[in-house]
Amino acid sequence: MENTFERRIESVLRVVLLLLTLLAVVATEPYLRVGYGIGAVVDIGLIVAVRRSSMSARAALQALACVGIGLVVVAMGSLVDKGATPDQASSLVFRGVAVASGGAFLAFGSRTALMVSLGVGTIGSVVMVERGVPLVGNNSAAGMLEIWLLLGVMIVIHRSLSVHAARSEESAREANQSAELAYLDELTGLPNRRQLQMYLGASLSRADDGGHPDAVLMFDLDHFKRINDSLGHDVGDEVLQRTAAIASAAIRDGDVVGRWGGEEFVALLHEADESQARAVAERCRRALEAVGGAVGVTASFGVTVLRPDDTVTTCLRRADLALYDAKQSGRNRVVVRSEPAGPRRSSGLHGQPR
Repeated sequence: MENTFERRIESVLRVVLLLLTLLAVVATEPYLRVGYGIGAVVDIGLIVAVRRSSMSARAALQALACVGIGLVVVAMGSLVDKGATPDQASSLVFRGVAVASGGAFLAFGSRTALMVSLGVGTIGSVVMVERGVPLVGNNSAAGMLEIWLLLGVMIVIHRSLSVHAARSEESAREANQSAELAYLDELTGLPNRRQLQMYLGASLSRADDGGHPDAVLMFDLDHFKRINDSLGHDVGDEVLQRTAAIASAAIRDGDVVGRWGGEEFVALLHEADESQARAVAERCRRALEAVGGAVGVTASFGVTVLRPDDTVTTCLRRADLALYDAKQSGRNRVVVRSEPAGPRRSSGLHGQPR
């Protein structure tokens, strides 16, 4: 329960619990003691539910408001049977309307609070008539003033909590969006280099724990520079977006493909041996080649399976060298490399022929 709004609601529930406990102790009428005691027990249950995250804070507040409104109505109705004096009846009715309306403001909002005020006020009026309380006069005027003062306080609290909740939700939404953008490539919507490295690290950890190793597929569009130089970067961006869509459709469920940078992409194939990884790479290569159109592209692929002694750097270097071999062998092909990579060539991933 890290949300500040939830902590504030829990504080409100605790304050209500304290008030109900005090009222149960000082109440002179048995039915009031029982009512306040029931409210305190319910409040304790709501606090526990919120703490255990089995109920949202707002739902707990709404439940408490409903219980409180019900207790107020029962208390007002019991005045008739208990033979309360007019002063006792008017005092409890006015306070009951104020508390019920204020609780509705806090839990549900202005419209619901207005309906509650009208409903409870109507019941209270009937009770006061039964006890001989004049509905127009000094007692009623003082009671109505007290109601509006208490309602004003409740409205201020409700508005404060609502504004804070809205700001908290907006901040959380912006934080989530920022986090997503930090790990996504803006052009293609695929995972970016940072997130791919995280995925690779997780795959290597699973391999260390004895799980079936994953495979890495690295591919690079052939002669992409010519597209940018002759047709412009807007067309180049469209080609990259199309490539991202084709590659995402060609990989298997559970696999991940992301943009490494420029026209280079990396796919992480879950629990794939060399033959399975080669098959996925070939399917992706053929899908790219088959699109054709005004701007046809092909791609070269380097494939490797993660080794027990691999790091993120070594497995990517091995896939990079396999991609380099595919470029050197004529492009538009798949090369698998399994042996450990030696010293990095000077014309590796960023120096190989396009």
